Amino acid sequence: MSFFPHANNFVITNSVFVEHPNRGRELLYNASRMQAASDSAANEFAAESLPRTRHGSILEDLSTWARHSSPSFSSLWIVGPESNLAHLCADNLEDYLAASFFFSRELGVEDPTQFFPTIAYQLALHFPAYEALIDAKLHQSPGLISKSLKIQFRELIARPFQQLRARGETIERPRQIIIVNGLDECKGDQAKQELLRILTTETEPLPFRWLVFTRPDIAVDVRGPEVESTALPNLDGWRLMQKNFGYGCAHRQDARVCVLPFYRCICLFPPGNPFSTAIESPSRV
Repeated sequence: MSFFPHANNFVITNSVFVEHPNRGRELLYNASRMQAASDSAANEFAAESLPRTRHGSILEDLSTWARHSSPSFSSLWIVGPESNLAHLCADNLEDYLAASFFFSRELGVEDPTQFFPTIAYQLALHFPAYEALIDAKLHQSPGLISKSLKIQFRELIARPFQQLRARGETIERPRQIIIVNGLDECKGDQAKQELLRILTTETEPLPFRWLVFTRPDIAVDVRGPEVESTALPNLDGWRLMQKNFGYGCAHRQDARVCVLPFYRCICLFPPGNPFSTAIESPSRV
């Protein structure tokens, strides 16, 4: 027992001692919304009521990117009409999935402050070294749960994995995929913008790949400089989309935006580049 590690020569009677070794994880769970996970009971039949994906090759291409040993970008943002594509990806990549969050107004899953605690809790289930760090951090500073999105991301996810890397501990494959669906159903335009900013500009140092799905009506800040394009050698979206669908693509430094007949835009983000210049006006379906 570790209550009095250096005490001696005393007696305690009629007392009950209770330890809470996982107090931090308990706090994390209480701040989470586990109904948002792709494999929750709430999401079990959700895909059945959604429009079906028309282009099966898109799912194949996403799976190829997710399984690639060293892709040239860590965040993939898909903008298109509501469909079952995110659910199909979660099912197809089940063995690679580290965490997921499916926003849903219908299910009441729309609170942005529950996003990072839910992701962090799922990561803790897969990575014991991370769980130990996050448990200790929240045991010492439980107020982190109620901080801003930026601080939640930094303290619950970014810094713990930076600490693990500094200690020489690596996250072994295959569980490297994090899927975020329906971000447009998150409460508050500012919260949506902040989550998009974080997911597409601050996740590159982490050992994960982020697959984000939104509908075209999400509010997006399109300000930014016009610059030359950057190639994406590990997933040639330009060639792929031209060959398979015959639709044009727009070039920007921080993304390739491919206009498709159903999924209006596919934005492929190289590491460390902002999303704010990536969106082109979608063509008519």
